[in-house]
Amino acid sequence: TMKSTFRYLQFVLSAVICIGLLSASTCYGPDPHRERARYGLKPNYVNDIGDMVQQLPPQPLINPGKIYVYGNQLLISEQFKGVHVFDNSDPAAPRKLYFLAITGNVDVAIKNNVLYGDQFNNLVSVDLSSIGSDSLEVSRLDRVLEGIAFYDLEEYEPPQNDVFYECADPSFGKVQSWEWDSVYYPCYK
Repeated sequence: TMKSTFRYLQFVLSAVICIGLLSASTCYGPDPHRERARYGLKPNYVNDIGDMVQQLPPQPLINPGKIYVYGNQLLISEQFKGVHVFDNSDPAAPRKLYFLAITGNVDVAIKNNVLYGDQFNNLVSVDLSSIGSDSLEVSRLDRVLEGIAFYDLEEYEPPQNDVFYECADPSFGKVQSWEWDSVYYPCYK
C-alpha cells in the first residue's frame, strides 16, 4: 500500500542520514512524537501576574461573560481577559470607555467604587476613582480562592468535553487560556 511504501522510504532516508552522520552519537529516525500528534487544545501560560491589571483602550467583545451595572456604567466580563466598561447614560446607545485587563478574570463585583475581581486563585481590588490616572490602585489577596476546583491547577483542564488537550504543567506558570493547535501525547477529556 501507499502508506507502507511511504514508511519504507522514510526508514531508508533515516538510515542514509544516520550513515552519513557517523560522527553523531545517536540517530533516532523520524520524530516519534509526530505519529502521536492530534489536533486539540494547548494551554497558554502566564508566569507573573503581579502587574497584570491595567487600563487599556476599548477592545472588541470576543468571549463575553457576565454583565454588571454600576451607576451609569455597564461592565461586561471578557472571559479570562478582563472587563469591558461602557458609559450607559443612554441605555439605547452605550458608549465604550475602556477595557480593564485582569488576566485570568471570570467574575467581578463593585462596592463603594471598588471593583473586586478574581484573577486565577487571587482576589484583586481596583479603586475605580484611579481609572485614567498614571497608575491604577490595585491590591491583591493571593491564593484566597484556592479551594475552588476551577483554580486548582493540578486538576485544571480545558472547559470543553470530548477533546484532546495538552496536560497543563504548573512549572510553566498558570494557564491563562486554551487555543486549538497540534498537541503531542495528548490527554483526553
